[in-house]
Amino acid sequence: MTIDQDTARFVQAALPWVTSIATTVLAAIAIIATRRNAKETVASQLSQRMWDKRADVYREILYWTQVQDPGRRPTSKGFKERSDGADGTLLLAFDTDSEEWHRFECGVEAYSSDDIYRLFMLWQSTLTAWAWQMTKAVIHQPPSEYHGKAERELAECYKTTHSARELLAEQIRAELRFEKRKPPRITIQAHRLFGVRRIEVNRDPVTLLAEQIERRIGTLTNKHSESEGAQADATTRPNPCAPSNEPQDPDAAGRHI
Repeated sequence: MTIDQDTARFVQAALPWVTSIATTVLAAIAIIATRRNAKETVASQLSQRMWDKRADVYREILYWTQVQDPGRRPTSKGFKERSDGADGTLLLAFDTDSEEWHRFECGVEAYSSDDIYRLFMLWQSTLTAWAWQMTKAVIHQPPSEYHGKAERELAECYKTTHSARELLAEQIRAELRFEKRKPPRITIQAHRLFGVRRIEVNRDPVTLLAEQIERRIGTLTNKHSESEGAQADATTRPNPCAPSNEPQDPDAAGRHI
């Protein structure tokens, strides 16, 4: 009985201390959990803002690489005719020394991934090579003996710039779909001052096979959808083989839509 009474008195005396310690521990745990949740919330918000900025920059990249497409510019003969005029003309569609272009480049450098930034710099270098070759082609107009060589080198630069833009667009689309895709190995032929004139894409056989399978599945899916649509509209679609009373357009064969 004496031991039980002593134990009861000890528990009774220690209970307020135990309660106080437990309350302190629970409060500390709650504070730590709250701070951790707040930190995770802030990190999530920053990550979302960063992703939104990156997506905006990727759209800008696709827009400006399309605007600066050399295929939309005049031929060397057209540039020659314009340069003979009073006003002349710029080689590129948009001035790359302008403040707007520099701001765009800063956005690409700040928000794009390393792979996208390297591919963007590659595309810019191919654009530099095209501008240089176009200048040579404009100078060596007929009857210059170098005209043929200049035009062949210019045609190669057109293909190179187009290939670099396609590589850049493919990588952007992959990242926007949250795909873990590394760019293929690229071999370049470049001049120290006049940019990249030629690129060779060395795709990994496994990656190439996966892309072929994906394209094949997409083709079969589209054909299946078209087949179902054709069956559904069979009763309402006119027969394309039936004779038509409408007059035939004699120039229709030469048009491309």
